[in-house]
Amino acid sequence: MGFGGSTSSSAVVGGQNREVIYSLGGGGLTLEYTLPFLRDIGISVGTTIGRGTLKIELYKNSGSFNWGNIWNEAGSSPTNNYGRTLEDNYWFFTPTLNFDIPLQRFVNFRVGTGYQFTFGDNWSVENGQDISGVPSSINGKSFFIQSGIFIGFFSY
Repeated sequence: MGFGGSTSSSAVVGGQNREVIYSLGGGGLTLEYTLPFLRDIGISVGTTIGRGTLKIELYKNSGSFNWGNIWNEAGSSPTNNYGRTLEDNYWFFTPTLNFDIPLQRFVNFRVGTGYQFTFGDNWSVENGQDISGVPSSINGKSFFIQSGIFIGFFSY
């Protein structure tokens, strides 16, 4: 199973473009068990165990770029252009609870919820350099709601 998403915020401040992009993604192995005591509906408990990445990208620039100036910025010349990519790579464990409603014999609608617990967090900046002092509240831990259409053989 895989997942991902992002959001961004941008503004012009003091004549400079500023943007923050926040994204989260990951993937893992999902295990589920559908409780056998109900008919015509499925209730399942499960978990996903895997690896994820939380990424924060920060940008500040004038909006005017020149090929030669980009290479000069990498040297010792002062610049007004700024970019940083911060990443948190972590392992996760996600318990879930799902409700499956059959629409037809081979199609059902699912709605569910879960919570992603993270561990082994490792924050880094460009070139894999470690970051210290990251607030503990910035992490991949999250409550979520999911829904979707499932296609396959369902026996309730």
